[in-house]
Amino acid sequence: MSTKTHHTFETPEQLHAWLQAHHASETELWVRIFKKATGQPSVTWDDCVGAAIAWGGSTGYARAWTTPRSCSA
Repeated sequence: MSTKTHHTFETPEQLHAWLQAHHASETELWVRIFKKATGQPSVTWDDCVGAAIAWGGSTGYARAWTTPRSCSA
């Protein structure tokens, strides 16, 4: 079982705010993405990829951003 902390962001703006506040001190970010059918507000995979590119991350680290199991809420 993973001991990593997962973060949930309802909007891309919340994700960008977290990155702005933590980009210098954190080495990875695990984001919980909810499926549309749950009705839970959530950033999308595309939002996470866009944020990674904007903040100098790499989409090559896709598993550090999310995994299929963490997407299933």
